[in-house]
Amino acid sequence: YSSVVGNPPYRNVKDSALRATYRQRYGSCHGKYQMGVPFTERFFNLTLCNDDPNGEHSGWMGMIVSNAFMTRSFGKRLIEDVLCCKDLTHVIDLSGLNLPGHGTPTAILLARNRPPAPSRPVRAVRGILGILTQGEDLATSPLWREIVEHVDEHSFDGTRVSVADVPRNVFDHHPWA
Repeated sequence: YSSVVGNPPYRNVKDSALRATYRQRYGSCHGKYQMGVPFTERFFNLTLCNDDPNGEHSGWMGMIVSNAFMTRSFGKRLIEDVLCCKDLTHVIDLSGLNLPGHGTPTAILLARNRPPAPSRPVRAVRGILGILTQGEDLATSPLWREIVEHVDEHSFDGTRVSVADVPRNVFDHHPWA
């Protein structure tokens, strides 16, 4: 596909037989992994792939996922075996947003299914401050508005987020800060 987007389940695989099956199919599954790990790998499997770092025919992958893989041990293989080999374009921290229906800290990942170009940075949006109060509309929350309004500014320091172009190699190793 030209693009694959989604929101995988935010839970661990409790059934041991199913967990073993995922491990056989997806090399990124490690430890007591969450479903976001094999889903991330699968999303890339479903997108068009171009081995040329400048290839414009590579598919796009986008997902909102639990950010636990970034720092917990089960995310090591996902980061160091899968994401390090993809053209990651954006990592957007949403951990300060109280998304309706759950309290799991999340992130948005955007990438192309092609090898990364070492000279091409990753746009990182890092949260500073911002917790939604109960009943606050996500679309008008100050944190969400600051993300939307400034994600395209490569050097922005706001009251709720900072935006920076970070060297690609920073995202090649676990954990992510």
